[in-house]
Amino acid sequence: MKKNATAVVLGLMVLLNLILLANTMALGKNIENLRSSMSSHLSQMQNDVRSISYNVSSTLERQASIFDGANWSFGALDPESMTILLVASVVPKEVHADTIATLTVNGISVPMTRDGVNFSGEIPVDLFNSLEAYITFESEGNQRSQRLSTDQWPFEDALLTLHAQNIGSSTFEHYNGKYTLNGKVDIDIRTPKSSAVTSLKIVTTDNDTLLQELTLKPAQQSQSVDYKVEIMFEANHIYETAVVATDSYGLTYRTIIDRKIIGADATSPDFGERDWWDEMVILDKNGVVLYDSSAEYH
Repeated sequence: MKKNATAVVLGLMVLLNLILLANTMALGKNIENLRSSMSSHLSQMQNDVRSISYNVSSTLERQASIFDGANWSFGALDPESMTILLVASVVPKEVHADTIATLTVNGISVPMTRDGVNFSGEIPVDLFNSLEAYITFESEGNQRSQRLSTDQWPFEDALLTLHAQNIGSSTFEHYNGKYTLNGKVDIDIRTPKSSAVTSLKIVTTDNDTLLQELTLKPAQQSQSVDYKVEIMFEANHIYETAVVATDSYGLTYRTIIDRKIIGADATSPDFGERDWWDEMVILDKNGVVLYDSSAEYH
């Protein structure tokens, strides 16, 4: 009789433990679902707060603005002076019979033409200068000015842009002073309607002296090219491989895809910080640098 009672008690204990385990697992799952639900709600609340903040900020900005509407664009490019027209059109919130407007860009001002409540003006700007543009309204002896949002460099709209990268490999054989570049060069060029690529090359130089070049088809705006170089390197030499494009204005665009600096001991290359990756330099017909994306002012 005792054995049967003991077995029943043990069975009940096992059953209770199983029920407790099942309830614990269910509770854990419910807690995890609750945590997931809370996380989702919190994320949604953060998105809602950001959206409300953006809407409030935009509303306050519109209320503070003296413009009822404003837009700008770039016009014709002058390849001789390397300038381009900045064309602006604005409608002020308050317009009076005697209201006049002035467009000022980088310290140079021109009067704007009025047509009803719309004021328009244009001014030539340097292709390679950042823009500080303001509109000033004058009426009844009072002046009000506001900056025109021009966050684009002029050349980015008018000239081609060159991106190039070597996704291949390179090896150094120090015992015989040999460097091999097994290049796989990806090239991407954006060409505006007003310009075209007239020449496209991959070039390798030794202390700025041409060692090797490969002429490519300029019509292809995106391409991947195999390019191999074998060099018996020397001490105190800099070896560079770059993609070089020329446009219909006679400007040259250069992007370095590989640079090796050999020190005085000639035992190993200096790979440097590789701060030249995907940096573009633009030069004029005489080789003068007009723009360098690695410069501090960019």
